[in-house]
Amino acid sequence: MKTFRSLLAVVLVAGLAAAAQAQDLTVTVNGDFANGGSIVWDLTGAPADAPTAILASMDDTGFSIGPFLTLDIGPQIVPVAVGPTDANGELSHTLNFPALPPSINVNSITFYSQAVSLAAGPPMFGFAVSDVESATVN
Repeated sequence: MKTFRSLLAVVLVAGLAAAAQAQDLTVTVNGDFANGGSIVWDLTGAPADAPTAILASMDDTGFSIGPFLTLDIGPQIVPVAVGPTDANGELSHTLNFPALPPSINVNSITFYSQAVSLAAGPPMFGFAVSDVESATVN
């Protein structure tokens, strides 16, 4: 029984350590409020075929959701894209925005994005979390 507990502890620690490996998220802003444009989120290195959410926030304070998931953005978050990654562990989403009329004066807006994937199979069990990317729309 002691051997089983030791083996279980090693498997759990290895699984959680593997789940902590970072994915790579890239956020690209094309254009500006005066002319319109797009924001592109590209995620690579995520678990293949995994349920994934790309999240955005105006804050990079961070918060924890239970003992197993800590995000470096938020705590107010908005899902930008939700869906499975492809067989290569990639997910991409584009948000197009129109040009604003000159009568609407908007200062630049900086936001933060992070992705989280459910890693539900060997070698990872738990969550895979991306790096945080900041982007500014002028």
